[in-house]
Amino acid sequence: MRPTLTAIYHLQLLRALLTLQRISRYDTINTDIRNYYLICS
Repeated sequence: MRPTLTAIYHLQLLRALLTLQRISRYDTINTDIRNYYLICS
């Protein structure tokens, strides 16, 4: 893939994860989301 498409994909993924963090107020879920993003990045 082109670097631009990869960057756009990561930005959209990060935005989705941040939205999930905002919706869920549970620290355990937020930690799982952060760990999932760190693994995938």
